[in-house]
Amino acid sequence: MTDGKIEKQYINLALQTGSDMQYGMHDLNLIDYPGEYDLQGMFFTVSPGKGGELNYLIKDGTKVYAFAQTEDALNDEDFNADYRLFTNQHIAKMLDKMELEGEKIDLSAIE
Repeated sequence: MTDGKIEKQYINLALQTGSDMQYGMHDLNLIDYPGEYDLQGMFFTVSPGKGGELNYLIKDGTKVYAFAQTEDALNDEDFNADYRLFTNQHIAKMLDKMELEGEKIDLSAIE
């Protein structure tokens, strides 16, 4: 916090689709709806998955990160990345089975 204002230095990625409309000023950067976003020099493509879960393709300079929560995202030919982030072990197994390129990172193992 600086001079009584909250710094928006972090970008929060929602796991589920948020409400259709949000009004007013927000004290944080929140991505919770499918679409394309350009924040803090990074480009986010957010696609809906089955059950309202969100899948993210994040471009940060020359690095591309894919955060897949649903299997249908893995079948998207544009969902290619240098790093493949996941929390679901089913997704990990699908990454192995499909032999998709990119370093796998299990976010559930991070404390």
